[in-house]
Amino acid sequence: MLKKAFIRVIVITFVSTVLLVGMNFDAAKAVNYDALGTTVGGYISENTTWTLERSPYIVFSDIIVEKGVVLTIEAGVLVKFNNGTNLVVDGTLLVKGTKELPIIFTSSSTSPKPGDWGRIYLRGKTTDPKNEITYATIQYATFGLFSEYRSFELYNSNVTNCCNNGISVINSDDQQASIIIVGCIISENNGSGIGLFGGGFNITGNIIAYNGNYGIDLDVAGPGVIADNKITFNQRSGVHISNCMIYRGRLEVINNIAMGNDVGIQTEFILTDPFLAPLIVGNIIQNNSIGILIGGGFFRGGSAIITRNDIIENNVGVLSDYDSAYVEIRGNKIYENAEYDLVHKSKADINATYNWWGTTNETLIAHRIYDYYDDWNYGKVLFKPYIIPPKADFTIQTANSYVHVPITFDASASVASYGSITSYTWNFGDGNVTTITSPIIQHVYTIPRTYNVTLIILDELGLTNSTFKTLFVLQDNVVPFSFDDYDGLWHNVDFLIKLTAVDYESGVAETYYRINNGPVKAVSTDGHPLITTEGANNTLEYWSVDKAGNEENPHKLLTGIKLDKTSPEIGTLLRIPEGDVKPNQTAKILVNVTDSLSGIKNVTLLYSLNISTIWIDLPMTFNSAIRLYEAAIQVQHANVLVEYKIIAYDNAGNIKVEDNNGQYYTYTVIPEFPSTPILALLMLTALTVITLLKVKRIS
Repeated sequence: MLKKAFIRVIVITFVSTVLLVGMNFDAAKAVNYDALGTTVGGYISENTTWTLERSPYIVFSDIIVEKGVVLTIEAGVLVKFNNGTNLVVDGTLLVKGTKELPIIFTSSSTSPKPGDWGRIYLRGKTTDPKNEITYATIQYATFGLFSEYRSFELYNSNVTNCCNNGISVINSDDQQASIIIVGCIISENNGSGIGLFGGGFNITGNIIAYNGNYGIDLDVAGPGVIADNKITFNQRSGVHISNCMIYRGRLEVINNIAMGNDVGIQTEFILTDPFLAPLIVGNIIQNNSIGILIGGGFFRGGSAIITRNDIIENNVGVLSDYDSAYVEIRGNKIYENAEYDLVHKSKADINATYNWWGTTNETLIAHRIYDYYDDWNYGKVLFKPYIIPPKADFTIQTANSYVHVPITFDASASVASYGSITSYTWNFGDGNVTTITSPIIQHVYTIPRTYNVTLIILDELGLTNSTFKTLFVLQDNVVPFSFDDYDGLWHNVDFLIKLTAVDYESGVAETYYRINNGPVKAVSTDGHPLITTEGANNTLEYWSVDKAGNEENPHKLLTGIKLDKTSPEIGTLLRIPEGDVKPNQTAKILVNVTDSLSGIKNVTLLYSLNISTIWIDLPMTFNSAIRLYEAAIQVQHANVLVEYKIIAYDNAGNIKVEDNNGQYYTYTVIPEFPSTPILALLMLTALTVITLLKVKRIS
């Protein structure tokens, strides 16, 4: 490791020295404006803007932007460099192109070629703001963009036809600059598209193609992301990963397309810590000489976690050639590679379980692997257990299927052997194809006939499986039938009438109703009809519709629905005789009882004797001549206290009690004496009084 670090330092020092010698740092500032543009060179010691109005800018000698100084270049500016000149930035460079007006850095030669001018050189450790380059083209340089310990952001730009690397970055292992390269085209450079020594980078969404060395050459010493790039037709590896420095984070190579390179992705990562090994995840690695090369370099390392990649149609899918490494090869699709799917040239066994090899035939899988069984000097490739494709299955949740009726298809029985199912594609056979992420779907057919329904499932690895079922869809021309449970009787509280509908073909979709010609309601949302209006002639109209859209006609009409929630009315009680009741007399009770809705069912006179808790019932009869209810309390003995009250019921079961507010109506039977003894007693009393008066006068 120390040996490699020393070699790297010597190389970098040599390259930097050559470049510095080639620069002409003119101490004099030079700016000259003329009709053909603006000539520039020398030191920029104050904030400066190169404008479109004064474009093009002709660089006749090296330009040096001093520390603390900002050079801003407006959209649309053309910058032409004379032979060997450079733009050196010790301060800050802001290149503000637009899609419509890009900024171009190019050769001043009428016949430009790679290496005509030097480079854009972001130099030295500094606290100046980061450099930003947007919508720019850098072409025909020796090194297009060269950054040494500087942060920069490069967006939507082209770096092309450079003599060496298109972009070169040197970061120290103790101070990670922030490098962002997004949405750029880096192509046709004689060296690598990007050469990066260090860490702290994000290379996303670029096209890196047709470069003479590597697409991306990384000597990583810190965290970095290479994602969603198209890395194609580079002379050597699309992505080349090595490390010789103190490592401070994990590299992620995710969701890229590596195609047409000598090697799609190569790792010479020499550390064996699984928590630091580069992640190579979700890439499409296709049509390369070697899809993934593990090791194969000077230091014989090759650590990596390789998962969920498509490694297909290469000459060799994976070549492992290392002495010391931590390697995981799991969850990939490795198949249809021309020579071998995996060639293992290391002495230790390698774990390549849980991959999809394009087949479940173990003999064929082994035949596509070169290892111990082909050359006993090498270790074994352990490929079992391996991934098998998912299995598609579904049910149709209906006994009979009809047009215009939603039919439920349920693929919950489908299973994936590795990970989960990510999508379900339904071809319903009527021209409708739908892809969803959940297993259950409904579909409505409009034409009765036979359909083949096909399900295709896709799992996390992109493996698919399909199945189909035949479905007979019928036409339903039969209307549903509805009925109610009304009993025809009077009710004395609000009550529900339950509606029931049947349909033996497509089934009942809904039952509708309206009460007393009111608004239309649905049983499913409003509940069954609730009768709340008092009267003897409430009406209920109701009907049902089946799932095929057939409506029950004519609608059912229920009349004479009876509701009486009001108790009878009891008038003033009359008693005959009105005065004293003698022992030989009955007491007739008369009362007016009415009910305007359901009518009077019965009226009862109840009485008790001498404050007894026992009440005697006397049904009262209606005397149509006087239109009163009457009943007679039988003869009672003298001195008996009689209490009485009236209870009336109407035909709806409402009750009314008239009991004088709980005090009851009362009378007491008085004693009856003979007339002769009473007269004699009166005469005797009178005689006694007269005699006493006479005695008083004599005395």
